[in-house]
Amino acid sequence: MVLRRLVALLLALSAAACATPPVAFWQVKDSPRPLTPRAAKDVEVFDGLQPEKPHVEIATLRVEDDTLRLSPDVNPVVLFRNEAARRGCDAVVMKPTRVTPLLRVFSDAVRLEHRGACIVYTAPSDGTAPPSDPAPPPAAAPPATAAPAAAPPRSSS
Repeated sequence: MVLRRLVALLLALSAAACATPPVAFWQVKDSPRPLTPRAAKDVEVFDGLQPEKPHVEIATLRVEDDTLRLSPDVNPVVLFRNEAARRGCDAVVMKPTRVTPLLRVFSDAVRLEHRGACIVYTAPSDGTAPPSDPAPPPAAAPPATAAPAAAPPRSSS
């Protein structure tokens, strides 16, 4: 009986170690427009370069993994793209991965911190300029007032 419980516990722990780690999402700015979830295939991915389109970086993305439990499911591009799609972002900008050695005896294991940014475009996707507020009408000229009538010239007689 104890052996069964021990085996079940070990299986649960090994499954948890191979599970896909969660993506941390920290919002840093408000979106310029309401966001709605989209398909992951519709989210653009930029590898360290910023998009040329006008945009706002609304959130930071992060996922950690280490080489002791590295899973083939840990593909930061796929994880970030899926999270960005779920949140309604237009694109993901991948940032450099931080590598930190783990202090374990007789091990060269490292912790990998994958980082990215969730991007929202500020211009419509059709390439047209965003609608702007119409210019206020020019100020109306003050109403003209009639000049006082000049007194008729006096005759000098």
